[in-house]
Amino acid sequence: MNKLVILVILLAAAAGGYYYYNSTKTVAPAEVAAPAADAASDAAEAASEAATAAGEAADAAVEAAGQAATAATEAAGNAVDAAADAVTDAATEAGAAATEAATDALNAASEALEGAADALPATPEAPKP
Repeated sequence: MNKLVILVILLAAAAGGYYYYNSTKTVAPAEVAAPAADAASDAAEAASEAATAAGEAADAAVEAAGQAATAATEAAGNAVDAAADAVTDAATEAGAAATEAATDALNAASEALEGAADALPATPEAPKP
């Protein structure tokens, strides 16, 4: 019980000391705090402007990246178109050459057959009964 009484007295003394300390300390007047508040406001405004500028720079970078991607896509498409045209042209030329070679071979075979037919002896007509 004595310990409890001593604890209550110590707590009361601590509370009284805290109250006394807070009542005697000086508080800065508004005139002293105003320049600090103005400086903080100016710093916040500067930070806001910097953030806005950074956002605009990021938007510009995104737009530039989009344009670069579009240009790269167009260039790739043009390259694919050119390659497809080259393959088509090569295939067309190869087909034409193959057709011409086949035609020449058929003509040569036809001439060879005609020559062979001309070389055969003529068969006489059989007499009619």
